[in-house]
Amino acid sequence: MRNLQWTIVLQLELRCRSFCSNRRIPAFLLVQWYKYYVTDTFSTKAVFPNTLTTSRIQGDPDNGRQDSVMGERVASQKFGGMVHFVQKLPTISSPTQTGLRSAFLYWLSKPTRRVASKRNLPELPLNFAQKILDYCVDQNDPALIEYVVDNPGVSCNGGFDRLIYLYLEPLQGTGAQLRGHKYRKSLERSPEQTIDMLAKASAVRALADRLHRDPRYPNIVPDLTTCESTLYLWSKRSQFLANNNPSWRDSVAQSKADLAFGGKSNSQECIDAMKEFVFQRKQSIHGPQPDTVMYSILLTAISQGKHFDAADEAFSLLKELELDDSVKKTIHLYTAVLLAYRSEVTHSTRAQEKAIELWNHMRSMDDPTISRNPIAAGIMMSMFAKVGKAEEAQKLLDEMEASAKEKSEYPTRIHYNTLLHALTKAQLDDATIRAEKILQRMESLAINNLRDTFPDRISYTSALNVFLQNGGTDCIEKAEAVLDNLEESSGRNLRPDKMTYSRFMQSLSMRRGREVDTQIKESFCIKIEEVLQRWRRRSESDVTVKPPDLEAYKLCLHAWATSYSTLSPERGMLLFNEIESRYQAGQRNLRPDVYTFESVLHCLSIKVDEASVRLSESLLRKLDEYNISQTGCMVKYYIGLVARQNVQKAATILNELEDNFASGASSLRPNEQIYNAVIRGFCVREDGALEAQRLLDRMKRLALLPGRTDMTPSAVVYSSLIEAWAKSGRKDAVDHIEALFAEVCDRMIPNHFVYATYQNAISRSNLPDAPERVEAILTKMQEDYEQGRNKLGRPDANNFAAVISCWSFSRHKEAAERAEAILNRMESLYLHSLKYAHLRPTARCFKGAIAAWAMSGHPDGGKRALVLLDRMSIASRGQNIVHLRPSRACYDYCIVAIGRSKDSNRARKSLDLLKRMQRDVREGYRHSQPGISTMENILEVCNTYAHALANEREEALEVAEKAIDLFAEADGEVRDMVNVYTRYVWVLRQLVQTCEKRDEVVHNVRKKWPEHILSASDVNKALHNFETSELPTELKSVED
Repeated sequence: MRNLQWTIVLQLELRCRSFCSNRRIPAFLLVQWYKYYVTDTFSTKAVFPNTLTTSRIQGDPDNGRQDSVMGERVASQKFGGMVHFVQKLPTISSPTQTGLRSAFLYWLSKPTRRVASKRNLPELPLNFAQKILDYCVDQNDPALIEYVVDNPGVSCNGGFDRLIYLYLEPLQGTGAQLRGHKYRKSLERSPEQTIDMLAKASAVRALADRLHRDPRYPNIVPDLTTCESTLYLWSKRSQFLANNNPSWRDSVAQSKADLAFGGKSNSQECIDAMKEFVFQRKQSIHGPQPDTVMYSILLTAISQGKHFDAADEAFSLLKELELDDSVKKTIHLYTAVLLAYRSEVTHSTRAQEKAIELWNHMRSMDDPTISRNPIAAGIMMSMFAKVGKAEEAQKLLDEMEASAKEKSEYPTRIHYNTLLHALTKAQLDDATIRAEKILQRMESLAINNLRDTFPDRISYTSALNVFLQNGGTDCIEKAEAVLDNLEESSGRNLRPDKMTYSRFMQSLSMRRGREVDTQIKESFCIKIEEVLQRWRRRSESDVTVKPPDLEAYKLCLHAWATSYSTLSPERGMLLFNEIESRYQAGQRNLRPDVYTFESVLHCLSIKVDEASVRLSESLLRKLDEYNISQTGCMVKYYIGLVARQNVQKAATILNELEDNFASGASSLRPNEQIYNAVIRGFCVREDGALEAQRLLDRMKRLALLPGRTDMTPSAVVYSSLIEAWAKSGRKDAVDHIEALFAEVCDRMIPNHFVYATYQNAISRSNLPDAPERVEAILTKMQEDYEQGRNKLGRPDANNFAAVISCWSFSRHKEAAERAEAILNRMESLYLHSLKYAHLRPTARCFKGAIAAWAMSGHPDGGKRALVLLDRMSIASRGQNIVHLRPSRACYDYCIVAIGRSKDSNRARKSLDLLKRMQRDVREGYRHSQPGISTMENILEVCNTYAHALANEREEALEVAEKAIDLFAEADGEVRDMVNVYTRYVWVLRQLVQTCEKRDEVVHNVRKKWPEHILSASDVNKALHNFETSELPTELKSVED
């Protein structure tokens, strides 16, 4: 029996040795623990009765399940008995000191807490440990307290410090690490829960401090561990206050907040308390002096404090420590400062320079644990990743590979993943190629057993982001193939998880946001929704994958809402119905919230019809089911939809909202956005300017009332009014436009959007000097911005496009030259001035300049327009900007310019442009699809050869025939447009010179054209007239 007992002792000691060594608890305490189990006052059977288990207490049907890990199995077997022990503790007459300390240490052990988490009781161990500690304090026995919390040979305060660290465990890690836990483990604590943990840890700290001052506890004195845990508690207080807005104060009692944060109200006050604590320790001649760990905690708190010049403050402290010989220089001191600079690089270029300076200083040091530390190198790589400098990160990784002398100094999987993350933000032309090479490098190192760098889930997720954000259409297919491979993988570290799918959807959404074409946006929305459904199906077949949460559905809804597709209403409602059905089926994290309803209403507002109005009204009625109040955003979308269908009804709804708020029947107060939605409805009507003006006057009156500052008209409202007057066509419209713009300048600083609306309004006024006035507005904007008078009025592409468009359609002799000069001025600013790095010429700007040459009738207009078209194509292909590729309108204007020029080869050039359009379509750009206008313009070019020489007429006739053949091969309804064929027959009459040629052409036409075209009355009549009419006399004279 004795041999068996000691065998159990040795097994317990071996199984928990790592636990004891990591937490400074001597292993021989397990022997005391064992003795208590077997021989002390309470027998093993009394303490661990077989009939009482936690599974039975909690009603767990999985009673008796064995844990796979040996230490956890032992802990699981004792779990129920220890629960019984703590619950019966107040009724036990005289528990031994050994028993209490054993139970206390049991609840603080890692295997016990793991078992509790698996039983869905994560906070039970700490609560029970706290109960044992409170019981010991209530006994008022100094010897008992000292024995229970003592950790012989390590720390006399070990129990206090251990409990504090465990209370703060959910707050461990940086903000990025905590966000990663939220994504991958669904670990998310509310501010109230976090404050509760801080309050409990603070209570333990206060108890320990009280005992330190009590002379009855001579053996409980502050030691190094005490100081470290105190600073650690202050650092977590500072971290919480720095990363959370103060809205939590409304739901937390002031007394609890004071306890949790030590009476401090912000992060800087906590850091000042830490500095004061360290200073007192340094000045004290008794007790522990500050060591490296304490300074590391202080530096980390400063770096995470998010206050002004935090990194410089940490750097100054580091310089002082380097001169202090009593403090050992470790890598933790330096990495804390590097982290501080890394957090500031996004808004300070100086932070990056200082970080590089510190990094170079570290590499010059003799200590290899500092000069060649892979963790510090990883921080520098992540800093370069934040600012999109993937090449610098790549260079640093190569240096690590070249300078490493030991295995621990080589780059790890984390470094390669950081480099992949850097590529997602670098916007490099070869980013996708680089990502593929990095993955191949990682696989090669792992396959050859050189290092454990085989790509994991995070590696492939980052690669997916690179493919989706930087590549072309083929890279989207690559990304989908990578996701397919991950789903088929059996490796635990390779299976896609919540972050993989959500990042895939977010990258597609970002890619969609860069597109301007509605159809392309629509295709991306469909792909986002397909990924969502793949995620859902994966979660149903793999229990380790969390199902899509509400954020995923809201991302999909937002994509449809901002794509402005005709499919948006239908898809938005289908997604909402799926959210509701899955929520009602038991997925509680899919409860629709305010943003869900707002996004669906936004989708419905895109299509103006009676069905959308009815669905919007049903959604608003459904709000009560989820205890959600109407918001101004919801009403804005609904009333905007109604206003575009029936503006008088929208005005009536607006009046009812005002009356209900004034009478107290509703708390929803109409705001400026709701009024603007109705004003926009009046702007659609040509006679709506006066009604819109009345609403603006009402808004200005309401804004003067107390508490109604939200009714102050914004720049968007004034822009809507200016647009309404521009559409009105009234003689006094320009006077109203000028008065409104002057009012904007008096009330606020006009931004570029207001200026663009003002420019477009002047352009539509048909004033003789409209182009000069619109260009003068642009010049004033540029001068005010460059001289610092109006930073909001920085000209953008729309302001330049307004000037170009106004010149294009004016009747000035030099209109085309002036329009192209504005385009060249815009391009020059974009290429040579950092202030105008946003000013890349858009398709609208190029189209306006090409149209100017088409309207000019200039002899060289066709040549100048073709040069602009080529510049446009080169820019779009060279910079991989799809929406800059020439559209059908650009080609049409170019064909018109060629037709009006004196180019003898104009017919052939127009046909070449038609073939070029079709090539663009084959490459995937649907906006170059030739249309009716394209064919009519080409036929008009051919018609200009009616009085030309015979060989030129023959060439024009050949071009017209080839063009109509290409037109007949087109897809869709375009090829069935009868008027194009009728126009072609009319051109034939102008070009054909002999009866023989006429008969040949008519025979070919009747042979090639579809029957439904030939049977059309207009085509049949045109062919009959062509066959029976005589050749024009002027053409005969030319033939002769």
